[in-house]
Amino acid sequence: MKSNLHPLSTDGQTEPSQAFSIPASFFLNSAIIEGCGLSGFQNGFTLDDFRSFQSDDALKVTSSEYASLVKDFDLQVDDVPGDADFAWLVPEPSDVDNHMIDKLIGEKIVPAQYVAAAMAIDLRTPVLSSDRASLQTFLPERFEVSEPIDGDPLNLTWFVEHDLTRRTIERLQSTDLVGNRAGREFLDILTSSNGRSPLQELASRVTEYAVK
Repeated sequence: MKSNLHPLSTDGQTEPSQAFSIPASFFLNSAIIEGCGLSGFQNGFTLDDFRSFQSDDALKVTSSEYASLVKDFDLQVDDVPGDADFAWLVPEPSDVDNHMIDKLIGEKIVPAQYVAAAMAIDLRTPVLSSDRASLQTFLPERFEVSEPIDGDPLNLTWFVEHDLTRRTIERLQSTDLVGNRAGREFLDILTSSNGRSPLQELASRVTEYAVK
């Protein structure tokens, strides 16, 4: 939706023409968490609680509220008060990255449970997460790819026995994780130390986030 607040607008700065909902991708990586829906990805997790970030009236912004936010936070474009051409223009998970995740899951290269474990880290920061980025340290340089017996990329046994999972856990366990919260958390999720699979852990965190 056009913000109608761009400094170069030929109609002058007004406000959006109608109320709009804040994009779900602003709050979490909705494309993969949703999957098989509006995002078009075939191998997402179809966690329904993410829909709270799309349908809740509390997340709607009226035209006047948006114009006030732009003014109150002194947004500028090239040092001139105003907003981008489109309203609520903010970074969100890259479509290219999400397509790569979708492909890796669909081709049975990376277990979907592994992806869920990584996504659960810093869930509320879908982009530019230093915690999630730090997990790259624990990725093996190479790993063997195997096929799940039933063809299901969410198969828990396949995830547990997968070379990527085992090698990542080994690297985490051989590292001093004192002071490394993300590393400890990742290890706990990968090993299901709380009795939940990575997908169950992700679902629990999405639900808790939606409720709050």
